[in-house]
Amino acid sequence: MTPSSPIRRHLVVSFAVLSTALVLGACGGPTPAAQTSSSTGTTGSSSTSSSRTGGTADPGATRGSGSTSPSGRSSSAAQAGPSPVQLPWTPSSDVPVTASLSPRCFRPGALVTLTVHTRPKAGVAYIANYSDNGNGEPKPYGSGYGGNDKGYSTADGDYTSAWRVSTDAPAGPGRVDVIVGWNSEWGYAGPAFTVAGPGYTC
Repeated sequence: MTPSSPIRRHLVVSFAVLSTALVLGACGGPTPAAQTSSSTGTTGSSSTSSSRTGGTADPGATRGSGSTSPSGRSSSAAQAGPSPVQLPWTPSSDVPVTASLSPRCFRPGALVTLTVHTRPKAGVAYIANYSDNGNGEPKPYGSGYGGNDKGYSTADGDYTSAWRVSTDAPAGPGRVDVIVGWNSEWGYAGPAFTVAGPGYTC
């Protein structure tokens, strides 16, 4: 199995989940019954989602927000970053997706907030990929580093989710793969981040 295979598998799984969501939410669709509290997405053990929620200040965070990659220096022992994304489909220009992270550079244990803007009432799924090619999917299916959820954007096209980064998360650059499904078409965004640690500073 190549290093990129787990990432591709998770993207295909997300694609399947969003396909189901689009069928259930045809013509705009209702908010999924599985959501909790004010969340537009199914809340997992490591991630919480809401329609419009600001990031929470956290001692594990360092600085920065936005969708561009923060700078960081690597040592020879540090990981180079996750494998390039391999989408099983071509993103559509009819499904614009902008996604940002706050903070973009943080330490293990930090709370990270993902903000997405896209088409209204679209299906959204994401997974964080870390420098060692581990990911945010809970164990035993993934690495359990934090950052894996799904839901729907609001009538304004907004989707927000937050997760706590595992203390086991490796230092180095990472990426969040955000997939959006709308009217049987698909969009993608991949905001970058850096986990501070040996060889990487913010």
